[in-house]
Amino acid sequence: MTAERYDIILVLDYFRSAAAYLSILASFSGKRRIGLYVTPMDPDLARKNRGNQDSFIEVCRNLGAELVNDHAGPLEAGLLIVQQRIYADDTSRRVMNLIQARRRVGLMNFAMVGLPVHDAFVRQFDLQRVYIPCRRFMDFLIAERGGTDVYDSVEIVQVGLPFAAHPVFPEFAVDWLVVAPTSFSFPTEHHKHTFLETVLRLLSRIPAGDRIAYKPHNGQERDYFEPNGYTQLGRILQHLPGAESLLRTLTGRLRGRLGKSLDCLYTAMLFAAVRRRVQPMSALSPHAEFSLEAFLPGVRKGVIGGLSNTIWSTLYFGLPFFNCVNPDARARDLEERPRSASLLDLNLKFFAVPYCDGDPARGARGSDIVTAQDREGDLIAAVEGDLRCAARVGAA
Repeated sequence: MTAERYDIILVLDYFRSAAAYLSILASFSGKRRIGLYVTPMDPDLARKNRGNQDSFIEVCRNLGAELVNDHAGPLEAGLLIVQQRIYADDTSRRVMNLIQARRRVGLMNFAMVGLPVHDAFVRQFDLQRVYIPCRRFMDFLIAERGGTDVYDSVEIVQVGLPFAAHPVFPEFAVDWLVVAPTSFSFPTEHHKHTFLETVLRLLSRIPAGDRIAYKPHNGQERDYFEPNGYTQLGRILQHLPGAESLLRTLTGRLRGRLGKSLDCLYTAMLFAAVRRRVQPMSALSPHAEFSLEAFLPGVRKGVIGGLSNTIWSTLYFGLPFFNCVNPDARARDLEERPRSASLLDLNLKFFAVPYCDGDPARGARGSDIVTAQDREGDLIAAVEGDLRCAARVGAA
């Protein structure tokens, strides 16, 4: 049986960390034949994000990708690019049996290197190279997590973030972007209050004519600033004089179910005030649930958020980041060694920025966090180089 031939085949597991595929497709559309192999979606993720996953796949197809899952016979590819994810062994075997590639490259997540279950894909797919956003950060994580030999025989290529040089959503344009951080930022409901109060102080000092968008956190089934059962009442109370002051006084003073209800109501009220000043990002882009990084080149003045990997990507694109989570207050309320200790808190040792306390003059630009060497490398140039290498292998 004659093998179907592709220049590039992309292996997609989950859309949230695959936005760089869109830059690859946009750059090579009409120039190269590109296949897309979609692995089975985790059932828990499917319940939360099946619609967004399907939307991402449709955008890939609109950019020229051909779905190759249904091919019964062998496929040939000059370059196979595999997204860093946790793959079942039968999935990786199925891909390797179906696709014969001259070059096999891994597209790394920003912050999962050094975790064995996330590094396993290197051996599962017998990768020869990996594309990493920041080599310094990769080395930091491996050292902090105890080291690994997985990458000893793999070439590591720093490619940065592609979205400024190779834009995906050039029509997106705002002055400011408010980004809901990971829930690891909030040990208790009261920390959400402090965050939202800080955001509101910042918003009150931003010129009225500036366009401000709001992006909820992708990992949540619903926005955690809109507690179920409290959203509508919070919006109503937000308009009543004195209601916010009263709730602020009561929160933290009452225990039990009533105290928790008042805390959730105050969260909903504060968020209603934020929503009066911002536009939902979904109103500005039909793809608002895609990775934030793809939209950052369209932000003109700054990003307002909390403790999140968004800090690094914001600084990478030269924007100021306004951290509205007080790390000292958060640390006092964290349980002993929470799950975030090996994830977000470790990352923050590399790129944490100070608390802005609602002051527009205290946005962090982090020139010591993202240095000139961290901006070296280009994803599309790396792909072009691998395609040339694959062509030489094929001609040999």
